[in-house]
Amino acid sequence: MEQLIIKKNDFRLSMREKNKLYNIFGKNYMEETPEIYDKLANILNSDSFFSEIIEKRIYDKAYEEIALENLEFYLLMKLYDFSGDEISDLKSKRSIKEITNQNVLAKINSILKNPEQRAYLDALYSIACNLFKDTVQNILHLYINEKEPDLVNCRGVNDIPQCNFIIERYKKFTESLNVDSIPEVPIVDENGHVIISQGDLFHGTRYSEQVIESIATKGLVSGQLMGIEEDGETFLCIDFFKATKDSTADEICAFGKQYTNGVNQIVFVINRSNLEGTNAMFPELTSYDAYNENTVEGRKAREIVNVAGLPLNYSTGAAILIGVPPTMISSIIINTEVENDSQKVDFIASNFPQATIISRTNGNILRNPTEH
Repeated sequence: MEQLIIKKNDFRLSMREKNKLYNIFGKNYMEETPEIYDKLANILNSDSFFSEIIEKRIYDKAYEEIALENLEFYLLMKLYDFSGDEISDLKSKRSIKEITNQNVLAKINSILKNPEQRAYLDALYSIACNLFKDTVQNILHLYINEKEPDLVNCRGVNDIPQCNFIIERYKKFTESLNVDSIPEVPIVDENGHVIISQGDLFHGTRYSEQVIESIATKGLVSGQLMGIEEDGETFLCIDFFKATKDSTADEICAFGKQYTNGVNQIVFVINRSNLEGTNAMFPELTSYDAYNENTVEGRKAREIVNVAGLPLNYSTGAAILIGVPPTMISSIIINTEVENDSQKVDFIASNFPQATIISRTNGNILRNPTEH
């Protein structure tokens, strides 16, 4: 890649950097930032080092730790007048432990033991780290958007191989939208009440004609594909609750809390038998569940998400990459405010003719699927 040209307005301060600068310069620390930005820009533009570590990093997310360690030493050398040969030698080192040149080690130890110099280095390094991470994400965002414009809001990918993987997943999803298939009908007990089976998935949203039409056309998809920022957990996934036992419609809505429990909520249900086994409708999509660490596909999906931030587990939830097509929706549970409005019920049924419309109040069927 061509050498990047860093400008002063490329830098940003988070609260962490502001605190560090405040501790160095006092309450007027912001007056110092133009000079700091200018100094950092001059350093990073002085050679191709920054561009080289960015290029390596965008192709390999595992390289970031090494890149940031090298960046710290690079700044140290540039800020404190090390020679060109010493800087060149440093580029091949990952940590101080790898440095054998005693003169270089002596200089480094002298700087790091000086509280003022150490604090100044730490503040500038922190600002440079922000620039490094922002630059990587911006390049990846541009790359995936150029390859697939529909992924313009895609965030969370970590390197170009992941970008290519997400593009391939998205194309597989869009292909599924053209497949005409029929989901399994729900189980009904002897009293005519629908049973949501253990392992069924459900996803709730507020009633909205625009949302209903969108889901009927595009399926249940990651919020990022709709211009909605993710919450830092399941990047590029559509999130579901999972029935932990055979349940009534009312129990399911209560389990999903605010997502399914409001009087104006509608709840889309996907039958477990359409997710796995011989009746699986789109296993090439639904197997990429970030909660499932027992399959190759599940582990691949987990590389995209913030695993530590996942709020559920495999027995209580699913997070499927990109989304699932509307033809997988087997049932739709509707809460009281929607159920009491026949026009809303008719609107839902007309947009999802293959789905069974269910009353939350009593679990009875309000609309059966249209016969083919």
